[in-house]
Amino acid sequence: MGTASRSGPSRLLVHKRPDRTDVDMHIEGFVYEERDGTWVAHCPDLDLSSCGSSEEDAYSHMHEAIDLFVRSCIERGTLERALTELGWRCLGPTGRQQKPCNLAASDAPPAFMIDAIKRTHEGRWSSTIRLGH
Repeated sequence: MGTASRSGPSRLLVHKRPDRTDVDMHIEGFVYEERDGTWVAHCPDLDLSSCGSSEEDAYSHMHEAIDLFVRSCIERGTLERALTELGWRCLGPTGRQQKPCNLAASDAPPAFMIDAIKRTHEGRWSSTIRLGH
């Protein structure tokens, strides 16, 4: 099976407040079964893949891969650069593009949470990553 491309540019929705900045990242992907019975989950938005012996394992491993990707980028201070290289762009609350995102605008690394992966329809899934300072 070939890789799927995004339907459009990925977007970081940035909500700046006087005391904090919150960022929502909506991600999507797909899951499929290989001929040998291995299940593969792929997230083109972050260029990540995972696999498992069942569909549930593949989803669980994808959630873990997303967590490790975001955590690693935050620890190295490279999250904004990595996302830009993957084609992400920042949108403010009005939907207008803003540059730069300034994800590292605070001395403290952002806290983050990954919503549970939701099946959207046959073989497709979505989730949201929420970052906040």
